[in-house]
Amino acid sequence: SINGSYPVGFSSDTINHPMAAPSESRTYFAVAEDLKQCKNRDTITIITLPLFDLPDTIYSCLDDSLLIAPDWLLYDSTKFLSYLWLDGSEDSIVIKQERTQSEDSSRYFGVRISESFTGCVVEDSSWVAFIQCFLKIPNIFTPNGDGMNDIFELEHFDKGLWDMAVYNRWGKQVFYESPYENIWDGQNLPDGTYFYHLQHQQLRLEYKGWIQISR
Repeated sequence: SINGSYPVGFSSDTINHPMAAPSESRTYFAVAEDLKQCKNRDTITIITLPLFDLPDTIYSCLDDSLLIAPDWLLYDSTKFLSYLWLDGSEDSIVIKQERTQSEDSSRYFGVRISESFTGCVVEDSSWVAFIQCFLKIPNIFTPNGDGMNDIFELEHFDKGLWDMAVYNRWGKQVFYESPYENIWDGQNLPDGTYFYHLQHQQLRLEYKGWIQISR
């Protein structure tokens, strides 16, 4: 039989080869008894390995601070862990506060985490994409087919990352696109004032405002 201070996770306590999956490091003891009632006792310590995850991609606004931290999935204590990031940092999290990033600064951030008790090492990395979050949004466009200002075109715009909805003055949605392709021409809507709602797909970032269609 197998017993312990927290035996949850064993498939059975009466078979020769039970499966154990504790959620944290535990020490168990086993007692084997033969038909002559001879007993033998031993212990086993199961160490849970540090299991963590970094997202595949992290989006960060230009000129904004960036925080990267492992998302712990399974580990009972972080006191035995040491960190080594690709940039040489040994902190448990990486905070970047440079104000000079450009979109060309996008790169991988990786970390190697070592567990001093067992010597186990795990690694993971994230691609950090620096993007322009501060859009320049016009308040009027003139879709009359003359090739000038015919579309609702946003500047500093990362295509594929924004959703856009447009409403008339009665609150009815008259246009929606996900992701917004930055080429809306007003369709056949009558001239007038409309209201847009732009939402970033990855960041908690949105813009609301009005746009005038004038032909």
